Amino acid sequence: MYNTRVVPYKQYAGDAQWRSVRKSDDVIYLLEQFAPSSLAAYTRFENMKVGRDRVWTLGKRNGGVLIQSGSSLYPVFGCSRPSPEDRVEPLKNLKKILKRPLEKITLHAIQGIAEDVEFLEKAIGELGVFPEQRILYDLMVINREPSVVSLNAGPAGLVLRPPRMADAETLFELQAGYEKEEVLTKKSVFVPAVCRLLVERSIRRGQVLIAEYGARVVGKVNVNAVSPTWVQIGGVYVPPEFRGMGIASRMVAVFVQGLLPGRAGVSLFAKRINAPARAVYRRIGFAPLDSYRISYY
Repeated sequence: MYNTRVVPYKQYAGDAQWRSVRKSDDVIYLLEQFAPSSLAAYTRFENMKVGRDRVWTLGKRNGGVLIQSGSSLYPVFGCSRPSPEDRVEPLKNLKKILKRPLEKITLHAIQGIAEDVEFLEKAIGELGVFPEQRILYDLMVINREPSVVSLNAGPAGLVLRPPRMADAETLFELQAGYEKEEVLTKKSVFVPAVCRLLVERSIRRGQVLIAEYGARVVGKVNVNAVSPTWVQIGGVYVPPEFRGMGIASRMVAVFVQGLLPGRAGVSLFAKRINAPARAVYRRIGFAPLDSYRISYY
């Protein structure tokens, strides 16, 4: 129903030359074909920095896309468990094009649909570079009104509203809690200045909803990525002492309700090991679409 990864992998074998390209309508077209799984890649593509970031495409308008953004790679291949014989030629070409970029950067992460990430990992592994940590997520989507139960969840007196700049310090504390609990990896270091900039930018762009209870801000959710047809949300966080009260359910449901009009749907990622979060999203109306993976180096 949701899966738009319609390009059979075997089409790659006949046209297995990866080509370096710049911003173009063809790349946008390709990324849109793979939405919503390509939203992170789409955002990176839209914010490419000349001289630092690169994009490769495989074939013409029906091939894969590989984006290098800073020290991270975003494969959008549309793999569907290709057989070993179909991997050989594209794998060889991937090794060839990645050798020079990987000599210039310290690879931080590969992010995408699990099968795409696995395929790219194998190519990079041939160059002697291997991930130190892998995190698996469910890519979940919704394209209808959130459940009535979720829209009415939470304690009496719960207020949901966009934050004001005066809320920046409180929102920073929530974002810091979220990053430390859900984002930072074994080798990551929390950087307060970057966190503050992210919070202030999100407030200015109107991409955040906060939950207020008893005159205290007790939850947040924000937009992570946007394409012409889909929006990805994330940063869902409620402090431990306020969990289990239905705050996250109502906050996310109301946020989604406001984002859905005019869009094909809303997506998010939920860690496979976070069963409570996945249960909340299911009650709202999200359904699992695919396995998503971030491999950290």
